[in-house]
Amino acid sequence: MNSAKQDFYKTLGVIDSAELAVIKAAYKALMQIYHPDKYIGDKVKAVRMSKEINEAYAILIDPVKRKKYDDERSARKDQYEPEQAKDEFTNARNDVLEADWNIAIEHVKGLDALFQKLNKLSQDLAFTFKLDILESKRFEDADGIAEVFEKEFLMKFFGVNRLLQEFAGSLLKEGKREIAKELNRAVVVLGNSIDTNSVIKTIIKKYKLDQGHEFSPNIYQKYTDGSPAKEPPIQSPSIIGFLFYAAISVLAILWVYSLIKQ
Repeated sequence: MNSAKQDFYKTLGVIDSAELAVIKAAYKALMQIYHPDKYIGDKVKAVRMSKEINEAYAILIDPVKRKKYDDERSARKDQYEPEQAKDEFTNARNDVLEADWNIAIEHVKGLDALFQKLNKLSQDLAFTFKLDILESKRFEDADGIAEVFEKEFLMKFFGVNRLLQEFAGSLLKEGKREIAKELNRAVVVLGNSIDTNSVIKTIIKKYKLDQGHEFSPNIYQKYTDGSPAKEPPIQSPSIIGFLFYAAISVLAILWVYSLIKQ
């Protein structure tokens, strides 16, 4: 693979926000598979893969080289490319972590469900999450880490509009990756001028997503009910909470005033 076209993050199977420890862990895991002395299969392929992995690692492990690479890479728009179905690379990188991961999911409730949820969005995203959790040992923070990973992924490819993010997430979780790619292209091309309601409804109509089937509820119906689509509401503080803090503030002022009077 020509290094000019090689995506070093893809080569290591991680997302581009992966921390240094995750980069190291990915490299270690992949070299356990593709090192020419360990690979079970075509040695020519092993040499090629290990060369690409080493080249990617050399760039991403060095902060200066990585920043330069990221700057050049960011000049391109964040275009979503659907991942291929599970292949040897995807299966092998998960297999090498299987023993540790099985112990983790046996003792940490809900951990594998978080992985599977991210895996529906992106296999690289899920693999990065798995590496991050195993390396950092932050099992108690797994829910929060997974939530951050999901939000950053959706924002990167589908913009800051929460309705677009929600719609994109629904598409990906339903396996409609090519349609999600079309949504991404609309976000990239239209930018800040994007009409969220129009784009979502156009895609739903084009691919007949509002025509559900008897085996699953139609998750797209809410976008085509005839009313303008709205972003999920932001929760406001309760009136009780407001009154409580107002009362505390008044008492504090009275207390300070009494001290001054003394």
